[in-house]
Amino acid sequence: MSPSLKMRHGLFLAIVACILVFQNCSQPTETSSMSSTNNSAAGYQSALPLAVTGQLDTIAHMSCSEIKDTVDKRAYFSYRAGAYSSLTGGLSLTSSFRDATKFYNPTERARAFANSEINGDTRFNLSIRSAANYQSPWISEELRVGEEIEALLPPLDADVIAGPLAASQSGAMINYFPGPQVQRLVEGSLRFYKFENVMKDTRTN
Repeated sequence: MSPSLKMRHGLFLAIVACILVFQNCSQPTETSSMSSTNNSAAGYQSALPLAVTGQLDTIAHMSCSEIKDTVDKRAYFSYRAGAYSSLTGGLSLTSSFRDATKFYNPTERARAFANSEINGDTRFNLSIRSAANYQSPWISEELRVGEEIEALLPPLDADVIAGPLAASQSGAMINYFPGPQVQRLVEGSLRFYKFENVMKDTRTN
């Protein structure tokens, strides 16, 4: 093979090698860019502000005490609070969360509940607490769900809650969330009726 032919072949292989190297180098750059974008979006959603504000419109007190047998929890309670009209109570999106997700469609906004650090797996609970110490609920013996504390709704990032809230109009309150879950109405009850002294102390406090 003549030297000029060898040079042409060598030059051709060098050019092909450069093209392949260039292509191989370009792919990770694109992947890295996409990964950076995804991480940025995930970081933004993680830092979203508190999404929900709640308002109750009714509280009731039942003075029955020394009830130690199993009774219908729907019928007997010490305190019951709820939102029975969407005009005066319920849940609504905070203006800060609505502003932070103003370019989201309802599906994306609902999904952001779970991706947000402060909103994911959040409960709307009812309990009695001291204004001087919000961290410690008032209890009779030990903290029991359904007695000293109760969730008024399923987790707020659940589809049945986040979906309607994400699609709601600004300022609108929702007090009923239709779906397969047992608890649909914004309502919770506390029960201190086992001992008269605990009932009395609870009323006093």
